[in-house]
Order: sequence, then C-alpha cells, then structure tokens
Amino acid sequence: MARLTDKTTATAVTQNSLVHIVNTNDVTQNSAGSSYKAELGQIAEVIGGFQYYSAVTITSSDILVSNTVPFEILPDPGTNSYYDAKIIMEYTYNTTSYVSGNDTVITDGTNNVHYIGDIGTFTSDTINILQGIEAVTSQRMYPNLPLSFFTLGGDPTTGDGEILLKIWYTIRTFG
Repeated sequence: MARLTDKTTATAVTQNSLVHIVNTNDVTQNSAGSSYKAELGQIAEVIGGFQYYSAVTITSSDILVSNTVPFEILPDPGTNSYYDAKIIMEYTYNTTSYVSGNDTVITDGTNNVHYIGDIGTFTSDTINILQGIEAVTSQRMYPNLPLSFFTLGGDPTTGDGEILLKIWYTIRTFG
C-alpha cells in the first residue's frame, strides 16, 4: 500500500480521485491546521478551473445529418444549471470537402452559443478554439439545456471529414 511519503506516480486519476489537503485556518485537529480529503473536482471548482473533460467524435455520417439530427455533445446539465465551457475543435480532413454554405454551431437548442463556421470551407486539417460565448445570432444561453453540434439552414451534402471536440467544462448554477 502506498504511503504519503512514497513518490510513485499516480495512474488513472479522475475528478473523483482523492487528495490530501491541510486547512491552516481550521485548527480544530492541530494548531498547525486540520487535515481533510477532497476530490480533485472540488479543488478545481474552488480555484475557478474546469471540473470536467469530455472528448466527443463527430463522424462524417453525423455531420451529414447535423441539421436534421443535431448531435448532442453534453446532456442537460440539470435544474437551473448551464455549461461554462472551453472547446477545442479538431477537424480532420479526409478526401472530400463538405458542401454546405451554412454555418455550423454548438447550440443549446435555443441559441447558438459557439460559432464554428462553414465547414465547407475546411479544405485541410483545422483547429478552432472556442472559448466563452461566441454566438452567431445571440449571446444568450438558457439553463437546463443540453449542448449539440448543429448546422444551420440544412444538412451538408457530400464530404468525409471528422471532428473531434475536446471539451473542458464546469456546470454552473443559475441565480
């Protein structure tokens, strides 16, 4: 069993992994401070970082129906909650560009909260960094709604690239 003095590298670290912390303002256990365990997700929330990470692959078949069937990337965050997210979009060009002419967005179903652009203009591997609200039509976002990948105005035709969305996010409470 590992001890605090062991210097073994941690493996399989998740948001639920426990860390040891000492609260020097709480002297109920010792005059130097009190010891507690905390989950990494709790620490990220306190320091204002992103608590969660998700990687979502959107295949060519998903992209070709992304107006008819928006691709859900994050589920409903829960009552009175919304996402605060940073998203990196990695587009891998294959052999054929999409024919679209319409903007692709990440939407909460009511407003388009992250703007990706016309994927028909992507003719090589492309990386877009989406931070904060970069809306097409509005800068509003409503609580209790999932986030989806969506193409405005109609489904793209032809094309065979793939998109990897790397999403760092925190669930915030409204109000």
